[in-house]
Amino acid sequence: VADGIVRPGLADGVRSALAHVRHVAGVDVVPGRGAEVAVVLAVQAGLDRASLDAVLAEVGAALSATALAAEADSVELRVVAAP
Repeated sequence: VADGIVRPGLADGVRSALAHVRHVAGVDVVPGRGAEVAVVLAVQAGLDRASLDAVLAEVGAALSATALAAEADSVELRVVAAP
């Protein structure tokens, strides 16, 4: 993040890494509120707790393989209901 903007290549890499995650309808990468970078996940509404936990575990594993893991000092996940 520089001057309040997440590097476009970094954001594109995160979106690409999460494109295959089931129940994730959208991804945005923005400056964080309490962390350097926030990954905002639009997740299919109506998932039970076990399903949401599985989605978040898959997201975490996918993010760990991206440049985000190496470039950002801290990352927060924000989960919102997909429209």
